[in-house]
Amino acid sequence: MKLYVTEYLCSGACAGSPFPDSLLDEGRAMWAALLCDLQAADGVELVTTCDTRLQPPAIPELQVHWVDNPAKERDLFEQLAQVADGVIVIAPELEGVLERRVNLLRDWGKGQLMSTPSAVAVTADKWKFHQLCRRESFRCPDTWLLADDPFPAAPPCDFPCLVKPRLGAGTTATYRVSSQSEWESLRSRHAELVLWPALVQTFEQGVPHSICCIIDPQAGVPLWLPLGQQCYAGLTYTGGLIPSHVPRNREIHNLACAILAAIPGLKGYIGIDLLVDPLGQAPPVVLEVNPRLTTSYLGYRTLATTSFAPWILGHENKPELNWYPHGVRFDTHGQTTLSR
Repeated sequence: MKLYVTEYLCSGACAGSPFPDSLLDEGRAMWAALLCDLQAADGVELVTTCDTRLQPPAIPELQVHWVDNPAKERDLFEQLAQVADGVIVIAPELEGVLERRVNLLRDWGKGQLMSTPSAVAVTADKWKFHQLCRRESFRCPDTWLLADDPFPAAPPCDFPCLVKPRLGAGTTATYRVSSQSEWESLRSRHAELVLWPALVQTFEQGVPHSICCIIDPQAGVPLWLPLGQQCYAGLTYTGGLIPSHVPRNREIHNLACAILAAIPGLKGYIGIDLLVDPLGQAPPVVLEVNPRLTTSYLGYRTLATTSFAPWILGHENKPELNWYPHGVRFDTHGQTTLSR
């Protein structure tokens, strides 16, 4: 099986432009981890592209195509996808990058290992996802779309609130606004920020968590992974802890199953971000769904006793999956630490 694995920031698609450091660190760590796991699968021939400013993972027999400009990467993306038996794209939702790439794979008949364009469209677009949550009665932050200039003189809700891109990745270009003066400061410089179109959301209380699964691309059956806690420094994501034992665990799992049922076409690795009340007094709050590999994969692969490759590739015969009897802490640079 010839498998083309591409991580957008490492691929050369941004050649000639400065790297966004936080996203690059996460992307590079996920790219290396996934390639390492897939190379151990029987009969897999791995191909990737790499920005000439970076070094690819040191994986035997990995075929690397070097890229020094975005046009070359776009050409290689089409060429390599067309001749591959499977394609896995790791890309941010920022400015519609992931959605465009998944649409191209559909057009070329190469989207078997990825979520469908319609599933990516509703999850990558935070406004569309908010509307879905409302229709399905999933508890979520109140959200308003700021679709047109001018930036309003005041927010549509009380302080504190969040301002974020409609097509964003994680907390990139997300701002916590705590007062009218902070709002006016953001308003005065919004044109220079990577925000538009933007959303305003109520700031909800809770501990950030994610629950992830791997949906078999052939059978459509999810393999649920343990609930994990996300760690932040302010609004900057720094990694996480797996597993996380909280009240309402069964409710969280049932909510995650309902979210999958509400979004037909999800496949592969899926991450659902939530806010959890550590005391269990309030139900979980849904934040977003990531229809792609997330940084939490680094922790899960460390905690698992076997590779996730058979589930990612949809192999019919899969080994028994067990977990080591301890926890794992991981960060956005790819470092993992086991704890007993």
